[in-house]
Amino acid sequence: MQCSDKENLLIWKEFQDGLASLLDVPIGLYDAKGDAIVAPTAVSVVCGAVGLNSNGKRQCDEQCKQTIANAVESKKAYIGKCSMNMHIFALPVFPGGKTELVIAGGHVYLQDGAESDFHDGVTSLGLNEIEINSLRAGIKVMAQKDIHDLPEKIGRLAAPLLKSLCSKTSQKRSAEPMRRLKYIIRSIERAFATIAATFNIDELCDILTEKAAELTKADRSSLMLSNVKDNVLVVKSSFGVDKGSLTGVIVKPDAGIAGEVLQSGKPLFVLDIEKKLTRAEKKHPYRTKSFISVPVRAGERILGVLNVADKWSGNEFTNEDFVALQALANYAAIACERAEYFFMNEKLTTLSTTDHLTGLYNRRYFNDRLIEEAERVRRHGENFSVFMIDLDNFKAYNDKHGHMAGDDMLKKAAHVIKNAVRSMDVVARYGGEEFTVILPYTDKSDAAVIADRIRIGMTAVDASRPDAILPTFSIGVAEFPADAETVHDIVENADKALYRAKATGKNKVVLHGE
Repeated sequence: MQCSDKENLLIWKEFQDGLASLLDVPIGLYDAKGDAIVAPTAVSVVCGAVGLNSNGKRQCDEQCKQTIANAVESKKAYIGKCSMNMHIFALPVFPGGKTELVIAGGHVYLQDGAESDFHDGVTSLGLNEIEINSLRAGIKVMAQKDIHDLPEKIGRLAAPLLKSLCSKTSQKRSAEPMRRLKYIIRSIERAFATIAATFNIDELCDILTEKAAELTKADRSSLMLSNVKDNVLVVKSSFGVDKGSLTGVIVKPDAGIAGEVLQSGKPLFVLDIEKKLTRAEKKHPYRTKSFISVPVRAGERILGVLNVADKWSGNEFTNEDFVALQALANYAAIACERAEYFFMNEKLTTLSTTDHLTGLYNRRYFNDRLIEEAERVRRHGENFSVFMIDLDNFKAYNDKHGHMAGDDMLKKAAHVIKNAVRSMDVVARYGGEEFTVILPYTDKSDAAVIADRIRIGMTAVDASRPDAILPTFSIGVAEFPADAETVHDIVENADKALYRAKATGKNKVVLHGE
């Protein structure tokens, strides 16, 4: 292979960096013996620590080389484990009919068992607990399916480029095709950089249509996403046309070029669009006859279809445009999957940390933040305060007016607290009619002012029931570390102050130690 060609190596290095950033895993290029041709991008924190330990580095290098050897021998992707119990992959590439190159990387822990695998691996390095905890914070974890999908994704994206760069004819290309190849690769690189920082699906779709047009030098592009339930395509984003005229348009599997691509799962490169359209469809709004439509697919699942039309020059699209758009579609699939995962993860995180009735944080989140805040205070010698808040007379109100009225009152109470505190304060529903607040950088006397603002705000709530027993707030306040040495103590002492407030008449603020 002409991998010794410096220019080719630079092109691949740029491509590798973008790919590693997009997939968020280390990736490197090796020869068949396991020696690095292009050093791995984005080395994991654990690998960095292993590199400082001569024995650990030797063992890790041996196991990585063995994984590469297994891939070369089997002529297919191989997934193994390194000495730190991280999963690594090796993918052989056959530019000239024999194995010359191997793309390898990964270095991630399996989601199930990550903690035990990590601990068992790093204990051999002789690190102390602080160093181990520092490494733990930077490890990468993946589900088993995602780890096994990595080689296939990388193969779709990287293997065609390597074969092109390493082919015997690559050195014989004229200057213009080489310039075009570099332009395509660097355009995809720029797309990587933008896509890698984007997790919002709407923004992502807009970026992809813009990049598709830029990459193929087209006036128009569109991205249609698959609606699996109804087995149709829905136009999600378009470039070069009025978005309002296309967004939301539905395309059936048996309709037009995009529908054909959805149904077959195969890309279409059309030189004369009129030959592909029915008589009714021939009144197409395109300036030229050339058209490319490619599937955006993740394994067997078709996520959508990416289209370009009307080349700037008025000429037909080229085979290079066709290949470039397919490459972008492969990245689009990964980016869409990642955005989908991010959205679901965010949704699950929100569900797991939020009280569904009031929209405040829940007790679990409060406990986690309380531990974090206590650690911050210990490190920097600062302070924070905690409120424990109880909604007085709530049981009587709820019994008299019913659960719907009670739920509405809890929402109003949550709104009062949220409006009275600062944006940096953490407000949570502790349980039932109890609420709690963490106030960073705040001593007890300053916290008392905010607590009284909350109390007064609750007295102004209109219950819309003239005969109602109106709930009020009793609030207990404690300061860390002045009133407590542990997070358990700060909650307990704020709670004790709360019950003194209730025992001495309700609707008042009591500070711990008063």
